[in-house]
Amino acid sequence: MTKVGEAFVEIRPDTRGFATKARTSVLGPIKSIAIAAGGLLAFREIGGFLKDSIGAASDLHESVSKAKVVFGDASGPVRKFAEDAAESLGQSQQQALEAAATFGNLFVSMGIGQQKSAEMSTSLVTLASDLASFNNASPEEALEALRSGLVGETEPLRRFGVNLNDATLRQKALELGLISTTKDALDPATKAQAAYALILEQTKTAQGDFARTSDGAANKQRILTAKFDDFKAKIGQALLPAWSALLDVMNASFGVFEEVARAFNEDGIAGAVDVLRDKFGELSIGAKILAGALASLGLAWFAAAFPITALVAAIAGFWIAVVLAYKRFEGF
Repeated sequence: MTKVGEAFVEIRPDTRGFATKARTSVLGPIKSIAIAAGGLLAFREIGGFLKDSIGAASDLHESVSKAKVVFGDASGPVRKFAEDAAESLGQSQQQALEAAATFGNLFVSMGIGQQKSAEMSTSLVTLASDLASFNNASPEEALEALRSGLVGETEPLRRFGVNLNDATLRQKALELGLISTTKDALDPATKAQAAYALILEQTKTAQGDFARTSDGAANKQRILTAKFDDFKAKIGQALLPAWSALLDVMNASFGVFEEVARAFNEDGIAGAVDVLRDKFGELSIGAKILAGALASLGLAWFAAAFPITALVAAIAGFWIAVVLAYKRFEGF
């Protein structure tokens, strides 16, 4: 009798392409998530930029109004001066205009005429850029030090090489013919004019430094930053009318929401829908869907930049859903 031997068959899985398929199945969703996240991030960044632009435009508008009030008929040259400030001073138009108006408001309140106040103010704004460039400081620091010096706080100016004290102020006031003797009292206007003259005398070394070193990296950066701020303000000026209109709608909408809520409490969904119908008119279901989609998209876009609209979008979205649901099922 012949003995039958044993036979073995080794079975191995065919893994060819498995790694590629596995990698594809895993990377596909990850890629989709990454694209979606990138899109949301870009969406938010755009919203943030537009928010900053509207804010910049609003600030510029306020500074223009302030300059008109402070300088009166002399405001034209001041505004022209501010328009060129990005290139010549490394300051944005709004920054230069606001600084000039702040100095001018101080001078005018002291009884100095608007024309002279305008000239003194633009001179100090220019000097601030020169002092910042010469002393490796920011224009904001220099502007604040100059303002402090004009009202008698002399310590901040020492950093910029200016030393004011009572004796030098009295002597300068005498030279300018503002007082008869050095023993005369110095009123705020006299002190400010004497301080202004001394500041210009003691900063001659720094004057013109921004223009001399405008090709340096630090001042190029200041110019670029100022130009970008001006660019944002221009974009914001184009958006301001639409934003103002949206704010009007949002403010009015809160009153509508209160009426809708009151009607809902008293008469349920039917009462709420009646209020909406009275406020917004009779719309077809297709028109409501389109209006709701456009409204939701627009509000979501603004919510990326303005958190308050997120609340409005949520409330509006809720009532749109209520209206659509009621219209859809009221026949059943």
